[in-house]
Amino acid sequence: MSFSATSLHARLESLSGVACWWVAYSGGLDSSVLLHAMATLGPALGAPLQAVHVDHGLHPDSAAW
Repeated sequence: MSFSATSLHARLESLSGVACWWVAYSGGLDSSVLLHAMATLGPALGAPLQAVHVDHGLHPDSAAW
């Protein structure tokens, strides 16, 4: 499945009453792409965008990163 910024925006628009968008960011490719796509949409999101780092603990040094 592939998404464009336009299709992402259409999906996000279907959610009403959002005061703030939060992206769980682990630093992996998928969360990096999602955060970048949402940041690209910027003001079109209609609410502020925030990211929170999530450490899945998959690497022994991840807590130090």
